[in-house]
Amino acid sequence: VAFFISLLVPGLRTLPDTVMNLVGTTFTYATGTTPYAFFKERASFPTKLDAQLQKGNQKTIIFSDLDVTFAWDRVCIFGPYTNNEKVKSVLNMNWNIEERSQIHVSDSVNALVFLYQGSVNQVVDLKRGITDFTDLDMCLNRNQANFKIRTDASGRRILTLERSDPSKHQ
Repeated sequence: VAFFISLLVPGLRTLPDTVMNLVGTTFTYATGTTPYAFFKERASFPTKLDAQLQKGNQKTIIFSDLDVTFAWDRVCIFGPYTNNEKVKSVLNMNWNIEERSQIHVSDSVNALVFLYQGSVNQVVDLKRGITDFTDLDMCLNRNQANFKIRTDASGRRILTLERSDPSKHQ
């Protein structure tokens, strides 16, 4: 019945759009960001990792447990000021990190390069304020990306690779 009424009264056809625009505007006003940006950030790797690190009883971080929205089977971790040549040698492929990351000009981030089936699928500039790494410029298979959490003297969280069998890395 409502469908037929909306056909007869043209102004009613804009009602769903008006309501959705009002919801989107209200959401943006309340959160300071669009719904798309809000939920994208909420599902991001840094946000999920930070949430795990905030748990007081957490002693380890297992990257595969973070439930990210992209596929990956390998992760490579690069430290500040890493350039293309270093990345090419670690990844064993001709790939330009300087186009996808600020790692080459910044000491405030580490770059995590997630690969899936031999190709780069996602690049994350992870702020060192969230966490830092002791093991850099290396790649790990998905089942090897397990880290112990420790806190340094200044209170920064540091992730150290859990080494079960060093021959399995790279």
